[in-house]
Amino acid sequence: MWRRTGSNRRPPQCHCGALPTELRPRIQVTFLSRKKASRQSILKMKWTNTPPYGGQARFAPTQLTTRTFHPRHYKMLYQILKSKIHRATVTDANVDYEGSITLDGELMEAGGFITNEMVHIWDVTSGDRLYTYVMPPAERGSGTVCINGSAALRIKKGHTIIITSFVNLTPEEVNRHKPTKVLVDKQNKIQAIKKE
Repeated sequence: MWRRTGSNRRPPQCHCGALPTELRPRIQVTFLSRKKASRQSILKMKWTNTPPYGGQARFAPTQLTTRTFHPRHYKMLYQILKSKIHRATVTDANVDYEGSITLDGELMEAGGFITNEMVHIWDVTSGDRLYTYVMPPAERGSGTVCINGSAALRIKKGHTIIITSFVNLTPEEVNRHKPTKVLVDKQNKIQAIKKE
């Protein structure tokens, strides 16, 4: 275990450069590691400011985070397809609404979509592409695919669209991952569910 202490260091997003030196926050950084190589360390930062006249401290946030300092612990993440609803038909487009997309509850469950998840929408009819988030599910079996907000200016009722979501995976997880693909008819009824 070893310790290093610095002084007169300003915390992020803190405009204290105009303060006298004795009023500026001091930073104390403590590294706790198992070996000299410091493969996995715990960084603890504590900002303190104790004026010499015994006044109240101006800055006192404490942050405890775990960081990896050895390159071998960093892993590249691939952004891989998680779910897709293929060639759904837009049943409604509502401009005067919160920007999002409303989906039939059965479609959401089949595709593994959850409320507030970010999705990409690709319009096969017009060629437009955008991303938004999923609203709470519509009535199950209704076939609802409703475009809301400003996206309704680009994607109209009757357009054919593809709805996708993605997930970040490590190289090891990529080999085991199987995205879910939901195929629907023109009434947005599920025809097949593939995992491939």
